[in-house]
Amino acid sequence: MSSIQSYLSSSLFSKIKTRDINLNSKSYLSILRDDRLAFGMGTKFRKFYGIHKIFESKNIRSVFLQGELHSNALAAFCFLFHNFGYQVRSIAYARNPKRVTANSIFVKWNSHELKIFPSRDEWKEKIQILSEFLPNLQNTFSKTDEVKSEKNQIDSILKHDWRNTLSKEQINMDLFLKEFLNDQRMKIEISKTGTSSKKDISLNIQKVIEEDIIFESVLIPEYGMCLEAAAGLNFVWKQIPIFEYDRLVVDLGSGLTFLSAKKYFGNSIPIYGISTGLPKKKMLNWLEQKRDLLGFSKVEIEVEKILEIFNLGGFGYKNSIILEYCNYFYKKYEIPVEPIYSGKSLYTIQSLIQSGRWKGRTLYLHQGGLWNFLDHFMDT
Repeated sequence: MSSIQSYLSSSLFSKIKTRDINLNSKSYLSILRDDRLAFGMGTKFRKFYGIHKIFESKNIRSVFLQGELHSNALAAFCFLFHNFGYQVRSIAYARNPKRVTANSIFVKWNSHELKIFPSRDEWKEKIQILSEFLPNLQNTFSKTDEVKSEKNQIDSILKHDWRNTLSKEQINMDLFLKEFLNDQRMKIEISKTGTSSKKDISLNIQKVIEEDIIFESVLIPEYGMCLEAAAGLNFVWKQIPIFEYDRLVVDLGSGLTFLSAKKYFGNSIPIYGISTGLPKKKMLNWLEQKRDLLGFSKVEIEVEKILEIFNLGGFGYKNSIILEYCNYFYKKYEIPVEPIYSGKSLYTIQSLIQSGRWKGRTLYLHQGGLWNFLDHFMDT
């Protein structure tokens, strides 16, 4: 185990610190500081570790990662999978290929292979092609409320014969995918004959599965949206003495943390999600889709518990009010917050408390994701 692995693993199960802030005589805000975990990666590390433990038991050491080049999720997963000894192939998109961020640097440094597409639509097309012959974590390993037998899972993979889906022209269009296919063919031939050849070999998918060759690489869902990642968050929920709080509040990015909390706590505490980018209606649709994907059929998504932010710009927009608030919050409480998620969420929470709409004790989970804004804190 490397020194980074050892350090990160040892910190994973340490008690999470909580910072209490007295906003007025009747209301208190407590911040669960998971942003302190894993160099600021926070809950992303817990999601990764939930996946890693499953892969470790199945001896899987190669992954395909997907997502936006500058995103917290892709950067954290690239760093973590790489430093835990995985072969990392990343497929990303970036509307501005010349933009440089801390997250994009981490993606590039920690990917053994990286393909970047100029639009999300083009990126989605390539991911769809890849998913035709590469097992997806959600479909292959997750256990949902609807129990599926191992045979049915294998059958669902076998029905996608990529030889019929991918034409020669499509393969030649993308060198990245072609090299991966050739690599798999070489492994199969070596396993059969003990020698290698560059000739084109027809794939027998059943044989591939029997020899565990195709399972050497697994396609990780975008944002790590899977049950294994959700289960990795349970350590956080176990530490919360819910009887001490009147509500729990989380940011709504991918929605996985929110859905995991709802699954774990049920109706024992009101759980609010703050949509920092999507309009409320779109976020509700998104959460319902992901709830069904995860198999959380009993999780109720209450419309009034999804909060929409007004007058602060859409996702990724760094409003001057929020930038000033992040600066103020860091100076006063020495807690770093950024203008995309935590800054907007805390600004909204503080407004609700100071207006008298929220009374009692509010617990906010600070999930981290600060890499793109470290220079801001250095200046402050």
